[in-house]
Amino acid sequence: MTHTSWTTLLLAATASMATGAGCSKKAGTPDAAPAHPTGGTPATAQSADDLGQVTAGPADDAAAAVQDAAAQACPKTLGGAVTTDLTIASECGTIHVEGNLAVEGATLTLQAGVTLAFDHGASFAIGYDKPAKLIALGGPGKPVTLTSAGDKVPGAWAGLVLHDHADRTGMTDLVIEYAGTDDGAAIDARDVEDVTLVRVAIRSTKGFGVRVAPTAKVAVLESTFDQIGGSAALRVGPESVAGIAASNKVLQAEKALAFVEGGTVHRDVTWHDLGMPYVVLGNVTVEGNEGGSATLTIEPGAVLRFERDVALGVGYVQRGVVKVAASREKPVVFTANGGDEAGNWDAFKLYNMGTAELDGVVFEKGGGRDGAALEVGAEGALTLRNATFRKNTCGLSTHNDARVKAIGASSFDASPCALKLTPKSFGALAADNTYAPEAKIELAGGDVTASATWQPQTAPIEVVGNVTVSTNATLTLAAGLALTFREGVSLAAGYVDAATIKFAGTAEKHIILKGSRDEPGTWEGVIFYTNARGNEAHFVDLRNGDEPAAIRVDDPADLVADHVTCAKCKGAIVTSGCKAKLTATDLVASEGTPLTEKKPEGCQ
Repeated sequence: MTHTSWTTLLLAATASMATGAGCSKKAGTPDAAPAHPTGGTPATAQSADDLGQVTAGPADDAAAAVQDAAAQACPKTLGGAVTTDLTIASECGTIHVEGNLAVEGATLTLQAGVTLAFDHGASFAIGYDKPAKLIALGGPGKPVTLTSAGDKVPGAWAGLVLHDHADRTGMTDLVIEYAGTDDGAAIDARDVEDVTLVRVAIRSTKGFGVRVAPTAKVAVLESTFDQIGGSAALRVGPESVAGIAASNKVLQAEKALAFVEGGTVHRDVTWHDLGMPYVVLGNVTVEGNEGGSATLTIEPGAVLRFERDVALGVGYVQRGVVKVAASREKPVVFTANGGDEAGNWDAFKLYNMGTAELDGVVFEKGGGRDGAALEVGAEGALTLRNATFRKNTCGLSTHNDARVKAIGASSFDASPCALKLTPKSFGALAADNTYAPEAKIELAGGDVTASATWQPQTAPIEVVGNVTVSTNATLTLAAGLALTFREGVSLAAGYVDAATIKFAGTAEKHIILKGSRDEPGTWEGVIFYTNARGNEAHFVDLRNGDEPAAIRVDDPADLVADHVTCAKCKGAIVTSGCKAKLTATDLVASEGTPLTEKKPEGCQ
């Protein structure tokens, strides 16, 4: 969009709203309001061009009328409260502001080339008690300037505050300099809506460049930040950060940060790749208002740096969704803000109402003291692809009732605890994941209640609790899978209702089941209970099985087994009940295993 058309829009809005009614502010549902001068939602725009196009028409006539009405004497000074609409024309040049300046129940329009010079410590406030607007209509090479009347040093004057009633304020080609306070900002936007800052140059400030309240809707586009005195160029809330466009530039590398305060994302928002990291200062939760849903979309390339013990939570009470569609070449990064050790921030947490669709993400230095960088709670839903986990206390953990759809094409580097999975979620683990040499996978005890296939992994897998297949499910162990069982642990099927286990080994890729200690009897073995049906065991290498046998087939379960070996087993390879249906061939006992098959006794 050209500068002329943007100026026309702002002037037209000024004219139309000069006769507009006052409105009560945000007491529940927002009041109906005249259309924003952009004709759109400024909090989602990324550049001035995104604000739309205009053609000549009534709006231009209204703008011309405003310009004609501006033929008034230029004020020599300003101060106190502006309570009626006022336009300061370009010809007025520099206006001295004596003391604090406020706009209440009116619109103040500053045309291109106007400068307001503020006394030491003075503030510029819009809309504290009544609806009010500031319209700044600078142009290329002829900006509107807000500056100090005295010393040209950061913090010489307090800055611009857009209070709760400053909705639909618009500024283009504005310079604001020497403003701010230690804990404030050059521009401080409170709970406002439909505010747009385009090509605003913020420089030589004390405090932040721009601070936006958590629920405000403010668009900042194509603006520059230089010589910022505070710790970051921007300080925003988890919702209001959506209005910060990637087209802004911070000219000091060390201040190229967007501080995000803790809070809740209650509506659909996008965090853009700003070309500078987000620093998340407090816990952020993504969830809709009562009965609703909220989605946080994070653009490829965005970097989120979390303070110590800070977490990103999704769907704690209401439905929440986080979506990332990035790549390994341009990932979204979740990391710590400082420090190079594992656990320097808490976690990405999926609660029971949360869903995450993550493609092309990096998790590093997370997990807190004893958790995981990515935690999926009961009923939490996860799809994960092309992820990288490094230097975490643990990479990923899941609750037994988590709804994990896929974990694929991901790498687990420099984290000894790569995964802590439950039997229900282990079936989502694809075979194409990669692991650092020291990485380990922990498989918790629990039930398999839906048919699944467990794929082989290149990291050791330790089963730390009893696993039972039930509810008509079939568990298939793919060729090449290797499992290590903690002491006394078993793999079983059919204890209460029908279930099946199939060991699908091949001559080239055996399935390996062994104990955590290389001694006879260190794990309980495989048990086919009464209701186990259709079971198969092909090319399985057992080790360290217990008595009476490493595989037990109860009455009237069945098993077809071939090419099964057992080394250092305390009892036989297999035993069965009198009414069990066992077909076993090519069984090999070795390293002290006493026999291949223990026949049932006392059968009638």
